[in-house]
Amino acid sequence: MSASRDEKTGKWTAQCYYENWKGEKKHKKKRGFATKKEALEWEREFLKSTSANMDMMLGAFVDVYFRDKAGELK
Repeated sequence: MSASRDEKTGKWTAQCYYENWKGEKKHKKKRGFATKKEALEWEREFLKSTSANMDMMLGAFVDVYFRDKAGELK
């Protein structure tokens, strides 16, 4: 897990490496968090959603499901 602060803007950045469903290693980076806690929380939730592990809250799973099925569901 990595969270760093951009000295120019004062915002936090979260970045991590994950393995997609094909087994390819990918890099993900998101910027613009107000606090380090928010950046680390986003990173933790992102890694949970990309893994095939169901150690997440039901609400988080439902959010991931509806985001994945947005094009198919009305």
